[in-house]
Amino acid sequence: ADDGQPQKGAAAFPAVVYDEQKRLYRLFWSVDMDGDGSYDTILGAESETLRNWRRTPMRLAAQGLGLKVKREAGGWSMSYSERAGDNTFLLVSRRSADAISWSAETGREAAKGVGQSGLYTHKRLDLDGRRLWIIDRLLAKDRMEWQLFCETPGEDELIPALDEPVHVSDAGADRWDQHRYGMDILEEVGRPGWFTVYYNGIRTDRGDGNGMIGRAELHLDQAKLATVSSRCSKQP
Repeated sequence: ADDGQPQKGAAAFPAVVYDEQKRLYRLFWSVDMDGDGSYDTILGAESETLRNWRRTPMRLAAQGLGLKVKREAGGWSMSYSERAGDNTFLLVSRRSADAISWSAETGREAAKGVGQSGLYTHKRLDLDGRRLWIIDRLLAKDRMEWQLFCETPGEDELIPALDEPVHVSDAGADRWDQHRYGMDILEEVGRPGWFTVYYNGIRTDRGDGNGMIGRAELHLDQAKLATVSSRCSKQP
């Protein structure tokens, strides 16, 4: 997709969603428009074939890290992360009726710490009327945790849904996916509490940049599901 104003820097985080009303596919992605090394704009395009794309008028000034877009009743939802300070990251949400014009940002503090701290990718889970987020957070050198949070109506911060992370990276192991991130998570039909996870995997000890896509299973047992139910409010 090209609107005659190509970005000077990189493009990343493609999200493709089917629009049942318009009977076409919508593509959203983040770009570094001015080439300064930071993502600063989210763009959109549409296609009937998934091959030839037309740019839409959508253009949002946002970092758009780990961009996700979802079709919902009555419209669309978008989420991404943004750096809000040296060690503070926000999980940002927006809504739209037409996937072109979007609401103002609603940000919830998702990661805050000292030293080496970061938030990069995330995945929203809707369980029994509760809106949950699995977020990867870099809390120490070579330690990436996937943590489960609740989104509570009216609150500015995400609330931990569990005391322990659902996954911790193992940078010391001799394996290709020492660092797992960029996850997509699907709830398994007929297996309550079980999820299939696809993720990006890279080594952290060589720095060669070679990554692959991995598949794993995530299990929230009855005790963990009960804790989530007790801590997380249902959405109105």
